[in-house]
Amino acid sequence: MELAIFIYAASDCLMKYAVMPDYSLLQVIFIRDLIRILPMILVASLAPKGLLFYLKTRRIKAHAIRLVFSIANTVLFLLAIQTTCLVNVYTMSYTTAIFTTLSGCLLLKEKVYARLWLSVITGFIGVVIALSPKEECFNANIGAFAALAGAFFASMNKVCMRNLSKTEHSLTITIYPNLVIIALLLPFLPLFWKPVPIEQIPYFISIGILLATAQYLIAMALSLSDSSALAPLDYTSYIWVFALDFIMLGTTPTPQNLIGVSIIMLSGAYIYYKAKQNSEKMASRHGL
Repeated sequence: MELAIFIYAASDCLMKYAVMPDYSLLQVIFIRDLIRILPMILVASLAPKGLLFYLKTRRIKAHAIRLVFSIANTVLFLLAIQTTCLVNVYTMSYTTAIFTTLSGCLLLKEKVYARLWLSVITGFIGVVIALSPKEECFNANIGAFAALAGAFFASMNKVCMRNLSKTEHSLTITIYPNLVIIALLLPFLPLFWKPVPIEQIPYFISIGILLATAQYLIAMALSLSDSSALAPLDYTSYIWVFALDFIMLGTTPTPQNLIGVSIIMLSGAYIYYKAKQNSEKMASRHGL
């Protein structure tokens, strides 16, 4: 899981500084998904069971629901990367735990105790502190909205992945979103396509391979371990994006940004802790 987190941070850095300045958002999404699906198809084709085995599923509806969340998360997250620095994008991504709690309460009618509500409110206070209007790095309101909205869809996407991992292979889970995005964008390709110089092709190939690897590792990790146990590891990505932003631009987070992200992390960590605690209580009641 930790390796996947680092790979995601590295691919986002490469995409932001080497690719996004020269191409439209839709072209970046199309090429990124096209390149990263190729190694998945190759691995599936070379496997003893063959490609068709990994494309077969009886859970079309579950995949379709996950696809909606996955596509929304992809577009919004890349839009945020295009308009803001990585540190602030990742700061917003840490609100996933907060959105998961809110969604569980509003959509699934789950009971949320006063301490959890306090944690949710505290987390959003951290967001306000971390993203002060004085922050030069976070230079567009649309980026803030995209990052926050992306965090919501990311939380829904993770829940769907966890559900699918109970019956579906990791390759099946990772192939479908990329395949659908490519199919949706293909008819509109002439409207946004810009020729890619030969010297920039290695960047796109590297991004595709990195993302395919990270996506597969996360799907595998979710199938082997409890998502609530893995979730706190997401916060270690702040170390990687902090280092990458410093290397690329020489920028460092302000004290206000660090205070805000610390509050968000503590809020999220407490939410995941309570989720794991409740899960263990439910298991013990059922004799598991």
